[in-house]
Amino acid sequence: MILVYSIILILLCVIIVGYPLFFERLRFFHLPEINPENDQEYLFDEQESLLTALSELEDEYLLGKVSKEDYKQQKLLLNRKYLQQKTLAAKNLLD
Repeated sequence: MILVYSIILILLCVIIVGYPLFFERLRFFHLPEINPENDQEYLFDEQESLLTALSELEDEYLLGKVSKEDYKQQKLLLNRKYLQQKTLAAKNLLD
């Protein structure tokens, strides 16, 4: 008798857990699209991450983990990206 109740209980649990997995309709969630050229928060986050990367690059150079040539190349690249983000932010503030 206990075996029958155990089997019924297990089947009931499987049905309760499995029903939403197999018989419910799937819902699709769409993330809002971000226009990076117009979103001030995105531009601020991008600028902040570039400044953080510059700081980390300088720390690694001072610790000797990065060669001088790599340091100069990476610093130039990060500075250019940062200045591009600053000009985009300034343009958006004027508009």
